[in-house]
Amino acid sequence: MGFFSKGIEFNKMAKSLNGLYSMIDEIRQKKDFEDVTSDLFLASYLMKIEVFNRIDIYKWTLKTPIYAPMIPGVSKNLEYALHQTFGRIMEIGNELGYQKEIDEIFSEGELFTEIQNNIPNNVKNLLK
Repeated sequence: MGFFSKGIEFNKMAKSLNGLYSMIDEIRQKKDFEDVTSDLFLASYLMKIEVFNRIDIYKWTLKTPIYAPMIPGVSKNLEYALHQTFGRIMEIGNELGYQKEIDEIFSEGELFTEIQNNIPNNVKNLLK
């Protein structure tokens, strides 16, 4: 993998973290009033494929600085961004009793596959 492609992938991951932060904020606001199960599962799926898979491939360290303007804070690194996204997904999952399902998504189990199979192709193409 070349230097530029690694940078492009890092930028895609940063954009994903930025969008996930907003998505999780909406889930937190709605969870007391409506069913957010599908939104929570989709956020978990996106976290896995857009963030964790890239971290696994490119081996970025948690101290790597990151630009994600939706995530609060002045000086952010990957560790902080993960805490603000993945940490909040796990928190909501525990609160709503979906820990097992979220773990299944992150381990690419049956629920992961079900979500993946139900995402329209035009949306899948955007995730590449």
